[in-house]
Amino acid sequence: MLSGFLLWRVFDDWSDRRRASMPLARYAKRRALRILPPYYAQVLLLAVLGLVTHWVEAPRADVLLLNLSLAHGLSYDHFQAVNNVWWTLSTEAQFYVLLPLLAALVRRFGWTPVVTAGLAVMLAWRVGTFSLYATSPIIERVWILEQLPGRIDQFLFGMLASHLARSPSPIAERLRMLVSARRAVRMLVLVIGPVALVALAYRLHVGDFFLRYWEGHPLLYAWHAIAGAAVATTLFAVAIRQRAEARPAGRLLPLVWFGTVSYSFYLWHEILLRWSGAWLKAHVGEATLPAFALNFACGLPLSVAVALAWYTAFERPFLRARARLR
Repeated sequence: MLSGFLLWRVFDDWSDRRRASMPLARYAKRRALRILPPYYAQVLLLAVLGLVTHWVEAPRADVLLLNLSLAHGLSYDHFQAVNNVWWTLSTEAQFYVLLPLLAALVRRFGWTPVVTAGLAVMLAWRVGTFSLYATSPIIERVWILEQLPGRIDQFLFGMLASHLARSPSPIAERLRMLVSARRAVRMLVLVIGPVALVALAYRLHVGDFFLRYWEGHPLLYAWHAIAGAAVATTLFAVAIRQRAEARPAGRLLPLVWFGTVSYSFYLWHEILLRWSGAWLKAHVGEATLPAFALNFACGLPLSVAVALAWYTAFERPFLRARARLR
């Protein structure tokens, strides 16, 4: 959602015919400088750790090649190799490549056909792949269903919310006025995303519904679309509020700071929790509520501290170089 929402700003003027040329080269350079240096640094460090310790799996040439090309998410055997969260980065990279094509489609056909086609592709992918993998293990169904075609609706909803937040069209202006005219309305729109996510997560994880979900429950084909539309609504409300404010309010600065280091946090949090969880399991016991609470209490500040160090060493220097591309 955030990728579609934030990156669409690069192409919105061109797709809306307010700009004559697509800023493709600048877009590609900025994405590479933003995503690859901290990721490649982690790949290298974990490869070394895999050679000298048992903390992570030992590096293999084929897995390293897939990781360096960001194609590992396409391989069932390797999509969760070394660091479980990397598979989502592979999906992100595929979207980065697809985004200029989506911009060209929006420029040529408009938003309604493109979003409708995206929803159709998502539904066809999920229905078709589930029918092919219905008897496979759940983790294999997760892998195939969560490929980019099965999540394209979320990217598209983020893109559309970004367009509506900045477009000069009469429809977008009326929508912004409707949401921002009254504080109560804006606050209501702001909470739609969080409320929907909590409700969906509760529905998914209470009782045995998680198993029924992956057995082909109707929500399997609508969960991402519902979550995407709800979060897109919240992002739209956040964006139009920020347009009227020169600087973020003081109460939002901690959230802004965390957002700054969130990519490094994403890269490290799962593997750090895995290591600390193994240590706690040996000293506290199996997965009990006290062990969970202790792992969270230790893992969160540890992940933030490592994220800050990683951001300082491998993100900030390249972000400065990226800024010079302007």
